[in-house]
Amino acid sequence: FMRGTDVVKAIALGAEAVGIGRLCGLGLAAGGVPGLVRALELLEDEIRICLGLLGVTSYAELSPQYVAAAPAVSEPGIFSAFPHLAP
Repeated sequence: FMRGTDVVKAIALGAEAVGIGRLCGLGLAAGGVPGLVRALELLEDEIRICLGLLGVTSYAELSPQYVAAAPAVSEPGIFSAFPHLAP
């Protein structure tokens, strides 16, 4: 996962854990340990903001009712969040 909103969606749908290896690798490659720490801080901020916008105060309050399907804005490609869905 690369975005805090994706983490919140996964937890709302029942995930007990999420993978953030790519995010950590990019943060570490960009700035060493300080870059990794900053990437994790940004992820934490995104999660906190998302929870606040949903009006919940804990992960326990999340449920699938907070997730709704939406049409794709554009076709997936190599630079999209989910490049493996490209035709």
